[in-house]
Amino acid sequence: MKKRYRSYTAKKYKLPKRILFFAVCAIIIFLFALIVGNNLKKQMENAPIDREPVETQDFEENQTSNGIENGNSTHPENKATVKAGYLNLSEIVDQKDIQQRIDQLVLDGFNALSFVAIENDKLTYASAALEEYSRLPASSEIVSLQDLTDAIAYANEKNITTSAFYCKGSDDVLDVMICSELSQIGFDEIIISGFEDLLTENGGEITPCISYIKNIRTVAASSHISLCLAPSAYTYARNSYQIEKLFTYTEFLSINVTSLDSEKVSELCDNISGSFSTYMLRPVTNGDAVEIPAVLSEKGISTIQYISPIPEADPETSDTTTEEQ
Repeated sequence: MKKRYRSYTAKKYKLPKRILFFAVCAIIIFLFALIVGNNLKKQMENAPIDREPVETQDFEENQTSNGIENGNSTHPENKATVKAGYLNLSEIVDQKDIQQRIDQLVLDGFNALSFVAIENDKLTYASAALEEYSRLPASSEIVSLQDLTDAIAYANEKNITTSAFYCKGSDDVLDVMICSELSQIGFDEIIISGFEDLLTENGGEITPCISYIKNIRTVAASSHISLCLAPSAYTYARNSYQIEKLFTYTEFLSINVTSLDSEKVSELCDNISGSFSTYMLRPVTNGDAVEIPAVLSEKGISTIQYISPIPEADPETSDTTTEEQ
């Protein structure tokens, strides 16, 4: 009886120790899981959330050039205040004549110059790139390469923004060569037109346009790039994602209003007022659209680009107005 009693007593006291051991292990495991769980929760809360819509097109986004990486362009704020007056370099007499023409733009209230590099599908200056490509001499009747180079150099010295307006041609290889030349001449900006029909009320395919811009960037890294689109591209909500995408590949966007009168421009400004600030949208207009600047100013838009000369005021009309005042 004595041996049996001792055996029972030993078992009696071993049972609580085992329960205590398992309880302590369970507590340790629980605390460890709690610490790990809280740590993972904090990491998830601090992790950046990708709010971009799902991409439906296959874009190549490995190009890095001029502050661009994966389509993330820098967007200088001063682009929203550029007022580019048309620079006429025809019939240049000498270098002093060039400087006087640029100085006159400043006196007329412009802080930038606009040089139209191509008109009616023809270059307006004697391009060395075109000579190399075509193996034909440039016409002596257009602006010489030296005069254009001197003009841009003088403007850069005076801290005047220099903007080249270029229209996409039928040969992308030649376009790349021309834009490379414009950048080497010293243009701060290159505005690319010719994509006005890219986006309509039914949307559009922007992949070729992005590829085109990326090719230009590879050779014009020192120049800011803009894309000029038609008003319809900005007025249809379904194009918003494409516009956002194109904006990531440019420093600013432009809008061609050359076909609109003042009333239509006013209506356009009301309809897409947010786009002007969001995309630093620059209206591109003709010089003879004399009412457009006032409309833009009334709508709080401080930027404009002329791609043709502003008609000179009639001396007789000016004299009459002065006498009446």
